[in-house]
Amino acid sequence: MTSQNKLRERICLFARFLYDRGLTHGSTGNISVRLLDGSLSVTPTGCSFGFLDPADIALSALPESTSAAILANHGPIVAGATLEKTVFALEELEATARLALETAGSHTRLLTRKEIRKLISVFDLEI
Repeated sequence: MTSQNKLRERICLFARFLYDRGLTHGSTGNISVRLLDGSLSVTPTGCSFGFLDPADIALSALPESTSAAILANHGPIVAGATLEKTVFALEELEATARLALETAGSHTRLLTRKEIRKLISVFDLEI
């Protein structure tokens, strides 16, 4: 199996992971991975992550000058060093957003800077 085919399989695996956890529904969302040669593997628009096939994932060349994209009327855009880290960061973002909605109107106490520094230290977090 080629590295491109392995990547397509992994994208489908994580797409199904997001779908099964209810983090994407219907035909919402896209996953894209920038390859070492600068090209991009992209899931198709309008396709459910629950039924994604590796053959559906396109390979697209990008101009070398492309370094950012602006998407209007879009949900969260999450980036990471690896596909896995990005998916896990999205899951954490969604859980945090859900928690914020569920506790809206409740008395909450923000962490102090000292408490935040301690958490970063104890859990060896990358900020």
